[in-house]
Amino acid sequence: MSAIIDRHLADLQTIFDDVSLTGDVETDLINMSRAFQKFQEKHQAVLVVGVGVQESFRKPNVSHAVEEIEINFKQNLLQYFAEMKKQHQIKETIDIEATKMEYNMVEFWVFYDSYTFQQS
Repeated sequence: MSAIIDRHLADLQTIFDDVSLTGDVETDLINMSRAFQKFQEKHQAVLVVGVGVQESFRKPNVSHAVEEIEINFKQNLLQYFAEMKKQHQIKETIDIEATKMEYNMVEFWVFYDSYTFQQS
């Protein structure tokens, strides 16, 4: 399991390396979403164990690996939204922190739904 987690954490640093940002918010979010979903599919073993196992049975390194996904994705989104706000691609009144959280939750549920659908 340790090797899987190490590979997972290494891949986590490169999730968006192949995403070319266009400056078009809709296109960029779709491309970021696809990259994120691809990462989650590749690493679903870590995610399922980290999220789907009862708290008392979780291993700290697995929980840390799952938490790092959320932290990394949130940081990337926050940077992206801040840049788009600076370029006036999104309204100044948009709460980028709240938007980032909402987008992150949608991404998680897309993965969760696709995983549970595969299992039934």
